[in-house]
Amino acid sequence: MREPMQAYGLSSAALYQRVASGEFQRDGKALTSAIALQLAGARGPVPLHEGDAVLGVPVFAVTRLEAIVLYGAHTGGEDIDPDEAASLEGLARAAGTAYDHLETLRAERDAARWQRVADRQSRELAALRERCALLSPPQG
Repeated sequence: MREPMQAYGLSSAALYQRVASGEFQRDGKALTSAIALQLAGARGPVPLHEGDAVLGVPVFAVTRLEAIVLYGAHTGGEDIDPDEAASLEGLARAAGTAYDHLETLRAERDAARWQRVADRQSRELAALRERCALLSPPQG
Protein backbone atom coordinates (compact mmCIF):
# COMPACT_ATOMS: atom_id res chain seq x y z
CA MET A 1 0.00 0.00 0.00
CA ARG A 2 2.81 2.38 0.91
CA GLU A 3 4.99 1.57 -2.12
CA PRO A 4 2.37 2.45 -4.76
CA MET A 5 1.50 5.59 -2.82
CA GLN A 6 5.12 6.70 -2.97
CA ALA A 7 5.70 5.46 -6.54
CA TYR A 8 2.68 7.34 -7.90
CA GLY A 9 3.22 10.39 -5.70
CA LEU A 10 -0.13 10.02 -3.95
CA SER A 11 -0.94 12.12 -0.92
CA SER A 12 -2.21 9.25 1.25
CA ALA A 13 -3.06 5.59 1.54
CA ALA A 14 -5.06 3.90 4.29
CA LEU A 15 -5.95 0.25 4.78
CA TYR A 16 -9.21 -0.63 6.52
CA GLN A 17 -9.58 -4.30 7.45
CA ARG A 18 -12.73 -6.25 8.27
CA VAL A 19 -13.08 -6.94 12.01
CA ALA A 20 -15.27 -9.48 13.79
CA SER A 21 -18.22 -7.07 13.90
CA GLY A 22 -18.16 -6.81 10.08
CA GLU A 23 -16.98 -3.19 10.13
CA PHE A 24 -13.84 -2.04 8.40
CA GLN A 25 -11.41 -0.43 10.80
CA ARG A 26 -8.01 1.18 10.84
CA ASP A 27 -6.34 1.85 14.18
CA GLY A 28 -9.69 1.31 15.91
CA LYS A 29 -11.46 3.87 13.72
CA ALA A 30 -14.32 2.60 11.57
CA LEU A 31 -14.75 3.40 7.91
CA THR A 32 -18.10 4.95 7.04
CA SER A 33 -20.58 2.24 6.09
CA ALA A 34 -21.53 4.10 2.89
CA ILE A 35 -18.02 3.61 1.49
CA ALA A 36 -17.94 -0.04 2.57
CA LEU A 37 -21.30 -0.71 0.89
CA GLN A 38 -20.24 1.12 -2.27
CA LEU A 39 -17.05 -0.94 -2.54
CA ALA A 40 -18.70 -4.26 -1.60
CA GLY A 41 -20.90 -3.91 -4.67
CA ALA A 42 -18.12 -2.71 -6.94
CA ARG A 43 -15.44 -5.40 -7.48
CA GLY A 44 -13.06 -2.72 -8.74
CA PRO A 45 -11.71 0.74 -7.88
CA VAL A 46 -14.33 3.38 -7.11
CA PRO A 47 -13.77 7.13 -7.39
CA LEU A 48 -14.49 8.80 -4.04
CA HIS A 49 -14.83 12.28 -2.63
CA GLU A 50 -14.49 11.42 1.05
CA GLY A 51 -12.03 13.62 2.91
CA ASP A 52 -8.59 13.08 1.38
CA ALA A 53 -9.63 9.87 -0.39
CA VAL A 54 -10.18 10.04 -4.13
CA LEU A 55 -10.09 6.31 -4.87
CA GLY A 56 -11.31 3.28 -2.95
CA VAL A 57 -9.96 -0.15 -3.88
CA PRO A 58 -11.70 -3.27 -2.52
CA VAL A 59 -9.70 -6.34 -1.49
CA PHE A 60 -11.76 -9.50 -1.99
CA ALA A 61 -10.83 -13.00 -0.87
CA VAL A 62 -12.97 -15.08 -3.21
CA THR A 63 -16.33 -13.31 -2.73
CA ARG A 64 -15.84 -11.76 0.71
CA LEU A 65 -14.72 -8.15 1.03
CA GLU A 66 -11.76 -8.40 3.45
CA ALA A 67 -10.24 -4.95 3.26
CA ILE A 68 -10.53 -1.56 1.63
CA VAL A 69 -7.64 0.68 0.60
CA LEU A 70 -8.30 4.39 0.28
CA TYR A 71 -5.87 6.46 -1.78
CA GLY A 72 -5.52 10.23 -1.87
CA ALA A 73 -4.93 12.32 -4.99
CA HIS A 74 -1.48 13.02 -6.36
CA THR A 75 0.50 15.41 -4.21
CA GLY A 76 0.09 17.91 -7.07
CA GLY A 77 -3.70 17.63 -6.68
CA GLU A 78 -4.54 15.73 -9.87
CA ASP A 79 -6.71 12.64 -9.74
CA ILE A 80 -5.46 9.10 -10.19
CA ASP A 81 -5.46 8.14 -13.88
CA PRO A 82 -7.08 4.91 -15.20
CA ASP A 83 -3.73 3.11 -15.67
CA GLU A 84 -2.75 3.84 -12.08
CA ALA A 85 -6.18 2.69 -10.87
CA ALA A 86 -5.81 -0.55 -12.84
CA SER A 87 -2.38 -1.12 -11.29
CA LEU A 88 -3.77 -0.51 -7.79
CA GLU A 89 -6.61 -2.93 -8.56
CA GLY A 90 -4.07 -5.59 -9.54
CA LEU A 91 -2.29 -5.13 -6.23
CA ALA A 92 -5.61 -5.49 -4.41
CA ARG A 93 -6.32 -8.73 -6.31
CA ALA A 94 -2.95 -10.08 -5.22
CA ALA A 95 -3.69 -9.06 -1.64
CA GLY A 96 -7.05 -10.87 -1.88
CA THR A 97 -5.23 -14.01 -2.96
CA ALA A 98 -2.95 -13.64 0.05
CA TYR A 99 -5.97 -13.28 2.38
CA ASP A 100 -7.46 -16.41 0.84
CA HIS A 101 -4.19 -18.31 1.29
CA LEU A 102 -3.95 -17.25 4.94
CA GLU A 103 -7.53 -18.37 5.55
CA THR A 104 -6.74 -21.75 3.96
CA LEU A 105 -3.69 -22.14 6.21
CA ARG A 106 -5.80 -21.26 9.28
CA ALA A 107 -8.45 -23.79 8.29
CA GLU A 108 -5.81 -26.48 7.76
CA ARG A 109 -4.29 -25.73 11.19
CA ASP A 110 -7.74 -25.89 12.80
CA ALA A 111 -8.55 -29.17 11.05
CA ALA A 112 -5.24 -30.70 12.19
CA ARG A 113 -5.87 -29.53 15.77
CA TRP A 114 -9.36 -31.03 15.80
CA GLN A 115 -8.01 -34.25 14.30
CA ARG A 116 -5.50 -34.49 17.17
CA VAL A 117 -8.33 -33.94 19.68
CA ALA A 118 -10.45 -36.63 17.99
CA ASP A 119 -7.51 -39.08 17.95
CA ARG A 120 -6.80 -38.47 21.64
CA GLN A 121 -10.45 -38.91 22.58
CA SER A 122 -10.64 -42.09 20.51
CA ARG A 123 -7.66 -43.54 22.39
CA GLU A 124 -9.15 -42.51 25.74
CA LEU A 125 -12.49 -44.10 24.81
CA ALA A 126 -10.78 -47.34 23.77
CA ALA A 127 -8.89 -47.43 27.09
CA LEU A 128 -12.13 -46.85 29.02
CA ARG A 129 -13.89 -49.62 27.11
CA GLU A 130 -11.01 -51.98 27.83
CA ARG A 131 -11.13 -51.13 31.56
CA CYS A 132 -14.90 -51.60 31.63
CA ALA A 133 -14.55 -54.96 29.91
CA LEU A 134 -12.02 -56.08 32.53
CA LEU A 135 -14.26 -54.94 35.40
CA SER A 136 -17.49 -56.37 34.08
CA PRO A 137 -18.39 -59.90 35.19
CA PRO A 138 -18.85 -62.37 32.36
CA GLN A 139 -22.42 -62.64 31.08
CA GLY A 140 -23.88 -66.01 30.80
